[in-house]
Amino acid sequence: MAAVSVSARLRPPVSGTPAARIIGSGALAVGDKLHEGFLASVVTGSDQSVAYEAIAAPLLQKLREGYSCTLLAYGQTGSGKTHSVFGPPGSLTEASLAAPLDAAGVPPQWGLFPRIALALLQSSDCTLHASAIEIYSEHAFDLLADRAPLSVGSRKAGRNVGGGPTCTTSSGSGTAAIMTSGAVGSDLAFHNVHPPSCRCGKCHLAKKAELAAQLARRDALPRGSGSRHSAGRARGDGPMGGGLRARAPGDDALPRAATAPHTQPAATAPGGDEEVGTVGETRVELRTAADVAKLARTVELTRVAVGHLLNARSSRSHCFVHLHLTERSDGGRTLTRRQLVCVDLAGSERILRTGVEGVAQKQAVGINSSLTALGKVVRAVGERCPHVPYRDSTLTQLLRGSFGGRSCTSVVVTLASDAEHAEETRCSLAFGARMAVVRNHATVVIGQDAGAEARDAVRLLEHVRAAAARLHAEGHGERFGNAEGPSAIQSFKDNVRRKAEEDVKALEARSCLVELKAGGGDAGAMAALQSRAEAAEAESANLRDIILRQKSIKDFWIAPKESYVKKLAEVRELEARVAMLGMQVQSSNKIQVSESLYV
Repeated sequence: MAAVSVSARLRPPVSGTPAARIIGSGALAVGDKLHEGFLASVVTGSDQSVAYEAIAAPLLQKLREGYSCTLLAYGQTGSGKTHSVFGPPGSLTEASLAAPLDAAGVPPQWGLFPRIALALLQSSDCTLHASAIEIYSEHAFDLLADRAPLSVGSRKAGRNVGGGPTCTTSSGSGTAAIMTSGAVGSDLAFHNVHPPSCRCGKCHLAKKAELAAQLARRDALPRGSGSRHSAGRARGDGPMGGGLRARAPGDDALPRAATAPHTQPAATAPGGDEEVGTVGETRVELRTAADVAKLARTVELTRVAVGHLLNARSSRSHCFVHLHLTERSDGGRTLTRRQLVCVDLAGSERILRTGVEGVAQKQAVGINSSLTALGKVVRAVGERCPHVPYRDSTLTQLLRGSFGGRSCTSVVVTLASDAEHAEETRCSLAFGARMAVVRNHATVVIGQDAGAEARDAVRLLEHVRAAAARLHAEGHGERFGNAEGPSAIQSFKDNVRRKAEEDVKALEARSCLVELKAGGGDAGAMAALQSRAEAAEAESANLRDIILRQKSIKDFWIAPKESYVKKLAEVRELEARVAMLGMQVQSSNKIQVSESLYV
C-alpha cells in the first residue's frame, strides 16, 4: 500500500507577524500548537520552481514509473490553491513563453500543472491529451466545450476469467457489456474479460470468491472500527467534519512505505472494481508549450469565479484537469495508457467572514457541503470502515480512485499565515493529517496489445453509434412538435447557432485581451477588446433568454430522453479514445448533436 503524500504551502502574511511558522523539517507551528509527523514537505514563499521540486516532482516520477497519479490542492478560500496549481491570474499566456524563463526553462509564474505538462512534453515520447471539467452545484461541466453539461456515471471493470469472447448478460443477449480501459458501456466482450453483468458459471464462482474475500476483510477489522457509535463520537473539526487523529506509524501495523507494487491492466482489475467518471468530455492534444498555455488560459476564463472580502477572484467550483498519456513500446505493439489528474478544489469559507450574499452565498453552502462529504470519505477510508460514502457528492465520486483506489495521490494543503486566519489554518492542517492516514492500493498500469486495443475500440464505437442511431429513429432524440410552423423552427435553430458564435467571439476576445495585457499591449487595443467581449457576452445572454422562452412553448421543442443523451456521451467518449489511438473511423451512422442541448 502507498500512503497519500501531504505537503503544505504557506502563503506569506499580507501584513503583521505570521501566526504560522516552520519548526524544523516537516513541522509547522500555528500559535502554540505544533503540527508534525505527517507533512512530507513545507514550502513557503511564491517561488513556483521550489514548490514544483518539493511537491510535483516526486509525483511525476511515480507517473513515469507506470502509476496513474492525482495531485490535489486543498485549503481555505484565498490561501493560494489556484496560484499553486495553475499560477497567478493572467500568467498562463503564450506571451510569457517569450519572456525570460527560469532555470528549468519555464515561465517563472507558471504553477504545478503547466510545469508537469511541460516536463512530460520535453522528456517523454508518449502522446499527451488533456481534458478539463468543473464540478459546480453538484453538476459536471466541460470547460473545453463552453461548459457543456456532462453525465457522471459508474464504470465497472470486467473480470478476466477466460472462456472466450461470448458470455451471458442479464438481458440474455449473446454478447456482453464491458468497460475496457476507459471505454464507457458497450455490448461487446474482449480479451476474455467478462462484464460485471455476466452470469456464466466462471463469473458466478468469481463473484462468490470476491464476496468471501470481502467478508474476510470485514471480519479482520478491529472490533468497533467503522461503527456508527465510534464514528458519531468523533469530534468535528472545521467544515470538513470528523475528528480522526493521525495514526502513528505502528498503530495498525501498516508500514508507511509502499509495499511491492501491484501490476494490473487498467481494464481488467480483479473483482470488477468500480470507477466513477465523467463521460464524453472534450480532449485536446498537447504538443507544445503554447498548447499548454492555451489550455490553462481557457480553464481560467471559463471557470466560475466571484469576488468577496477575502479573495478578489474566488473559484466557485472544483476543477479537474486530466492529462492522458498514451505510450507505445515494443515497436508499437504494446500500448500503455495512464493519467495524471490535477484537482483544484474550491476553498472552504465562513460566510460571515467572506460577506457573500445571494447566489454567492448559495455557492458557498454547496462548496462547504461537498468538502464535508470529502472529509467523511477520507475519515472512512483512513479508519478502513466497511462502507465508504463515496456517493454522497459528485466530488467524492470522481475522487474515488484517488482515496483508497489504485492511484498515487499527493495533496498540497495551502495555508494563509496571517494571524486572523489561524483557526482556518489549524483546521486545514488537521484535515491534512487525516489525509496522511489514507492508504491507496497503488497499481502499475501494464501495457495491452496495441492491435487488439485498436480493433476493439473501433468495433465498440461502431456498435454504440448504431445504438444511438436506433434510439434517434425510435423518437428518443431531440425533435419538434406541431405547436409552431417551419419558420419558428428555423428561427430557433438560427438563435442556437448565433449564440454559439457569440460565445466563441467572447472567448476569443477575452483570450486576446489576456495576451495583450501580458505583453504590455496598447491601451486602446485592450479597451476595444474589452468592449468586444462585453458586447458578445451581452448578445449571448440575450439569445439564451430567447431560446429558453422558445423552449417553454408547449409542444414546440421536445427535449431528448436521458437514454439518448447518455448514448451520445458514450459516442463522444469512444471517438476521443479512437482519436487518441491515432485512428480514423468512417461510419454510416451519422449522429447529429444539436447545440440546443446545452442551452
